[in-house]
Amino acid sequence: MISNLPNSIPISKLKNFHFGDVDGIHDQLLDHAYVFCGTSPFIQISKARKRIIIGPKGSGKTAMFRLMRDKKIPIHCDSEELRTIGIQADLNLKSLKEFVLDRINLQSKKSSLLLKYRITWEIYLMIKIFEDLSKLHIQLPEKLKHFSEKLESIFSYKNNTNILDALLNMKKTIGTKFDTSQPTVHNVYASIERGTKPEDPKAANFLIVFDDILQSINSFLNENNIALDIMIDKLDDFVIKEEYEIQKNIFQALLEVESNYYQHSNIRLFLFIREDLFNRLNLDEYGSDKVFAKKINITWSLDDISQLIAKRISYNYFSAFNLSKIIVEFETKSLYIDKRQNEYIEESEENKNKNRFSRILSHLFSKEATNQVKRRTVSLSEEMSWDIIESLLPNKVFHLDQNSKAILIPLKEFIKTHLSCADNALNPRLVISFFNAVFEFILEYYEKNHDIKNIKKVDGKFPILDPKSFIEIYQKFKSDTFQIYLKQLGDWQYLIHTFHEKKGKRYSFLYKDLISLLEIDRKKEDDFKRFLAIVNHVGFLSCDNLNKTFEARKYTLPILFR
Repeated sequence: MISNLPNSIPISKLKNFHFGDVDGIHDQLLDHAYVFCGTSPFIQISKARKRIIIGPKGSGKTAMFRLMRDKKIPIHCDSEELRTIGIQADLNLKSLKEFVLDRINLQSKKSSLLLKYRITWEIYLMIKIFEDLSKLHIQLPEKLKHFSEKLESIFSYKNNTNILDALLNMKKTIGTKFDTSQPTVHNVYASIERGTKPEDPKAANFLIVFDDILQSINSFLNENNIALDIMIDKLDDFVIKEEYEIQKNIFQALLEVESNYYQHSNIRLFLFIREDLFNRLNLDEYGSDKVFAKKINITWSLDDISQLIAKRISYNYFSAFNLSKIIVEFETKSLYIDKRQNEYIEESEENKNKNRFSRILSHLFSKEATNQVKRRTVSLSEEMSWDIIESLLPNKVFHLDQNSKAILIPLKEFIKTHLSCADNALNPRLVISFFNAVFEFILEYYEKNHDIKNIKKVDGKFPILDPKSFIEIYQKFKSDTFQIYLKQLGDWQYLIHTFHEKKGKRYSFLYKDLISLLEIDRKKEDDFKRFLAIVNHVGFLSCDNLNKTFEARKYTLPILFR
């Protein structure tokens, strides 16, 4: 139970409660360090051991990107200064493909579309790196200075942030070359120019030898004790059919670039990617074991989700009541969330053997004025999270079962079963979206009942919401979420509509059942398999046995979309 909350909440204060933005790039609550949840995958990323971050839509990739870009959370670095470049590469995929096909001319035995995409990425990253180096108050070596001046004269990179803008606006012909010591690249030359017919790269106004200049940049950074982290996000918005193939090729090429950058100690490339796209990439050329050693999947346990909810409620308590800390009475002793801390709760040293909290991350010792006892810092445990959650929300709520009968279940169970999509994976975006819907409902209720001015505390809790209200809130949330997810499927929306019209009350389907139900032409079965891969990733259908062939797979409709 929280012991330092006031005896009542004024409705005027309650109206300001919110759970943050579902888009991590715009979520203002993430500006407050104590709101961030240090999940197990993030701990691995913070040690810079993992560079390829994989997760479904809504798993927190963009939030992690933003916090890393803005250096709000620490990423291990041996250098004295860490600089970051954040690239949100919202691309017009078809325009990029047209550029790659029309403007890049290869003179190589290995003339492939993937290589053209790789060259495009290599040039764009060079532009972004030198754009950042130009902000340093350090004299560049003559070689890098000359290269930077030439690069800027061709691309005017200080005025361009988008990859296509930077490349399309170049003013001269350039040539590119890779180090011939790389066995997978061979002797590759390329020319990129404004004219209709590319010239011989050897006659270009400017020749970029990627490996040589990267090595020079890395040496300069190392000599000046600087590390440079480059993070690339927003490449994986849902697209279908032709654009899906373009997107896959873009990532395939980028993975090859990352493999090259990984050799340089002071330049680190972090990639954020959807799981279904990653699973379709060909990893053999780079060594699948090496790639898997660098990748990590973002997953959220119920404990993690509990922390997320509790910390966002704590944020509202801090703001509404001008608190510096929240004191939780837990098994006869007081613990507290300190507003100044990142994500930690403090426990009395004298009681540390009486209770064990999950994931002890660090030890911070300080004197307490009340008892002068040293305290250690530990993570927010699930039990304490639920003490905070249940101070504001009912611990049991109503939902409709399969027979549309209202059943009372624990809020914890409701969150676990009703706010997950494919593979029953808990999704923080869904959780934030749902609890925003809860507070919108609360606001609307008290606006209609304006005679209620305060909510008094009862047994340490604020009864602000009738448990039965969750039925109405969830039904509207389901409908809104369905429409949002449906729009992501473009030309395939009709299949989802047909599925919902014909499925009846069934929630489980074999692959052959879906083929029959949706009357799929066997000639278009490959497209249908791609559709199933995407709807599984989106969360419309959960595949229970992805390790099987398509013909042997079984699919379940999550509660959210029933």
